[in-house]
Amino acid sequence: MNLYFTSKNYISVIVTLLLVLLICLYVTVPVSEANGRATLVSSQEKGPFNIDLSIIPGRAVVPSTHVSVLIRSAEDDAIVTDAEVLLWATGPTGSTELGPIPAENHFAPQFYETDLKFDLIGTWGVKLSVSSPLGTESVSLDLEVEEGGNNINWIMISAIVIGIFAIGLFIWDKVTGRNTNKNVK
Repeated sequence: MNLYFTSKNYISVIVTLLLVLLICLYVTVPVSEANGRATLVSSQEKGPFNIDLSIIPGRAVVPSTHVSVLIRSAEDDAIVTDAEVLLWATGPTGSTELGPIPAENHFAPQFYETDLKFDLIGTWGVKLSVSSPLGTESVSLDLEVEEGGNNINWIMISAIVIGIFAIGLFIWDKVTGRNTNKNVK
């Protein structure tokens, strides 16, 4: 049995293998949730509340950090959905003071969400105030705000490079005018 690849078959095999490799790379990327996975930065029990404060991305960054607050009753661990939540943030010298900023729970009733628009890197003091029929409490924490990083999509860049390579191989094979059919006697 004589098996050999013609250039047409060779290109098809390479393109197929590259697509399979690309799909495998994409599948091995960790699954993210709707807006990414929030990072819990503070969990405090204060008065009648357990207050969890999470941020997206995983570290506070300039110019914007998404804040998500989960409030539970300290007595029975029930989620509090009827609270008024306000945030304030005070940054390093020269920064713009933020607040009061309301955190709303319209999208998902159990999470109070908003964005903090930091304008300088450094340590920011964040104060969170909760007011509900259970009572009123405030918690404070410090966030180290960093410069926002580049969000490079390496999978997309790889796909583009592989696509350009495959097209280049296809064109090179057609332009050189090589006769790929060999007469075997």
